[in-house]
Amino acid sequence: MPYYAVGGNQATMAASYKGTIATWTVTATLKRHKWYEIIIGATGNPNATDTAIQVDVSRLLATTSLAGTAASNGPLDPGDGASVISNLTSITTEPNAALITPSLMNFGLNQRNTTRWIAAQESQYFVAPTTNLNGLYMRALSPNYTGSGATLATQVYYME
Repeated sequence: MPYYAVGGNQATMAASYKGTIATWTVTATLKRHKWYEIIIGATGNPNATDTAIQVDVSRLLATTSLAGTAASNGPLDPGDGASVISNLTSITTEPNAALITPSLMNFGLNQRNTTRWIAAQESQYFVAPTTNLNGLYMRALSPNYTGSGATLATQVYYME
């Protein structure tokens, strides 16, 4: 299986969830993909006080209402071909909450640190189904980490 990386960010933090990265399959190239590593952290100057950021990784049941910036993904081994998985970052239009289910991982982090999650074994990978417009979705919220420079950077590694 080839391995890929996709990086993204979200510069519009708020009290409601804002998507940072979404990956999914499309009809012509239905293929299951698995997230096995996530790196996430704040890149802007810290606020005057420590601020919490809530992060959620869920399955995405449809992408029809999702809008953002197309993200490029690259193979970790240059001998592998291009990924067939579609990606978005800096999500501007969130899907209906009913389309983001179930939550696979939910955790908090502090704006002053970066968090890295690595699946200890393959049974802990986050797996997307081979269903059209279904995939995986990472989003975050923070009512206090907002304003100019309040960007959350994300990196996802996956295999297909």
